[in-house]
Amino acid sequence: QSTEQARGTLRLRLLLVLTIALMPFLIIGALQAVLDARTQRLERRDALLLSADRAISRVEQFSSNAEQFLRLLSDEIGAGDCGAAYSRLEARLPGLANVLAFDSGGHSECLAKGGHYSIAGTLWHQRALEGEEFIHTEAFYGPLAKSMVVGLILRRDAPDGSIAGWSALSLRVDAYLDILRGVDLPAQTEIHLADRTGRIFGGQELLDIPVDWIEAAQANAHSQLFLGQGDRGQGKEMVVGRVGEEGIYVVISQPSRGLFSEVLVTPNL
Repeated sequence: QSTEQARGTLRLRLLLVLTIALMPFLIIGALQAVLDARTQRLERRDALLLSADRAISRVEQFSSNAEQFLRLLSDEIGAGDCGAAYSRLEARLPGLANVLAFDSGGHSECLAKGGHYSIAGTLWHQRALEGEEFIHTEAFYGPLAKSMVVGLILRRDAPDGSIAGWSALSLRVDAYLDILRGVDLPAQTEIHLADRTGRIFGGQELLDIPVDWIEAAQANAHSQLFLGQGDRGQGKEMVVGRVGEEGIYVVISQPSRGLFSEVLVTPNL
């Protein structure tokens, strides 16, 4: 029996010596795993941020083109030729829903589609009356288009400098989404639009996002990284970036690589 005890003690000592001998390698291996995970996370983050930058550039270019078309045709629209302006723009401006002219009271003078529309009493009308020359609205439900739209509103001045009225375009949100779908994305990555409330447009696997994420994106020129959830509770690494000052935000998401990766995700890195 003493012999068996001696053998057991020897095995235990050998195991202890082996563990002590291997400990530096185990520690180095664990540290290397942490560093590898961080490197992979940073690479995924950089890919998401790059995709967000490309998407934002596309949306900004589309918005800029729409604004330039509106400026070019503003006098024609103000003269009551909304239908003619619509015909000229329809092929050049994907997602065009309507062309409108408003009088100084905010009531429609002409529309390419529909019978009457008014912005009187809205925040946009108030902003216009307070001196904003050009307004890019947030996404809203357009009763004439029967879909989610954004509006571009440009002031027209009378010869004496007073407000003569406004020329406007409405664009379907789907047009912005179509532009985003043309962005080259990493595998398993989805792209969406959001408004100031965090409401998501496009995609099927993302819940609305917190308003404080929107506020962080609004306060920073660069896109922000967050950890969120999909509609089935799965972890998502997400980037939120603002499109100019237009109240539109690009949201790009991809599946999180598990709890270890999530622990290493620090917002706004």
